[in-house]
Amino acid sequence: QNWDKTITTIPTYALVSDAFKNWRGMKESGGRRIKRAIYFKMDSFRFCDEALLERVRGIALLKEELNEATIFPPADTRPDREPLTNIGLFRQYAELYLHTHPQLNHDLLCMVRQLAPREYGLPLEIYAFTSTVAWVEYEAIQAKIFDHLLTITPLFDLDIYQMPSGKDIESIRR
Repeated sequence: QNWDKTITTIPTYALVSDAFKNWRGMKESGGRRIKRAIYFKMDSFRFCDEALLERVRGIALLKEELNEATIFPPADTRPDREPLTNIGLFRQYAELYLHTHPQLNHDLLCMVRQLAPREYGLPLEIYAFTSTVAWVEYEAIQAKIFDHLLTITPLFDLDIYQMPSGKDIESIRR
């Protein structure tokens, strides 16, 4: 029986000759994987200035991180000193947000990772597991996470890549 309550008959030879997905591991683990990236425009990356730091200090999740961080000026290029960037700070925020999210399974891997830059920008991949395997609940949790992350992005002075649409092209023509 399939997840949608339909019955499928599989010829015996197909078990050896074809590939198939076994969803049993997902059900037994107690979580469904979220693996999706947000693409950022790289020309919006910059070092954090006081105005940005002051703005994000109001975010409860980042208060402790910013208090503990030694903030170096961008001109300090010594290898042991890493000035904060807006994309780095956002990545840190996203990790803290996921690690404190009540609907994620914190016994399983949870991370935000930077993938190789592409023609669409720099992807930050969200990799986490929900605390439910139910499809509808999983989709709702995933949507809430991405709604939040996409909406808070402007606070970090970051731009998300979006393929130009008809309106964008029309505005260029004017």
